[in-house]
Amino acid sequence: MAVCWFLCLAVFSYLLLAERVADKRLLHEADSFLIRRHGAREFEQREKQAKAPLAVVGVQETSNGTRTEAKVGLPKCSDGILQLDGVYEVRKLEEVLVEGPSCRVTGSAELLLWAPVRFQGNLVLAGQLNVKAAGDGGRVNASCIAVNGNFTLHPEARLSIEGCNNVADKGDAGKGGCLRVGRDAELLGGQLLLRECSASKGRGGGMYVKGRTGICCFDLETHRLRALAREEL
Repeated sequence: MAVCWFLCLAVFSYLLLAERVADKRLLHEADSFLIRRHGAREFEQREKQAKAPLAVVGVQETSNGTRTEAKVGLPKCSDGILQLDGVYEVRKLEEVLVEGPSCRVTGSAELLLWAPVRFQGNLVLAGQLNVKAAGDGGRVNASCIAVNGNFTLHPEARLSIEGCNNVADKGDAGKGGCLRVGRDAELLGGQLLLRECSASKGRGGGMYVKGRTGICCFDLETHRLRALAREEL
């Protein structure tokens, strides 16, 4: 009887031990599955993060033939300063908010436009800016650069706008191929180059200024004009 009892106890202990081992193995496999799944998710997230900059950064060839990363969209005009450096792509209408008297653009940059850039206020250009219409034969539904307020070009500045075909046919949007200024333009010097621009349905194929244009010591390459005294046009 005692032998039978010990035999039953041994069998029960064996079964209990086997169940515990099976439970541990099941838990280990579940943990391994969760770890592998979590690792796969982390790897997928890292892959997405690694690929994410490609959505906002491309590679473009600059005007001097070098290749550089292009940023999509323009930075904000903070504290009245818009610092631009490198190459920027504008894929949709870019509204630059001007908080304060004006937005002063500094630095040296190239803008490749698929859509226009509009400054919602006064613009002061004190840097070097090359602007090119990049897609669809240069067709844009407005002038490439529009300034809703006054535009001032400083003596140290250089603004080149090329290949813009304004196809807008309503209101002020159709005026000016390269550049449209909603109020006055003051050209204090520097260089303004307007090439192969047109306004299909409006006026001012190169530049349209709604107000007055003040020119002083200004080199307009398209007409080889240099006025040593101030003029009001």
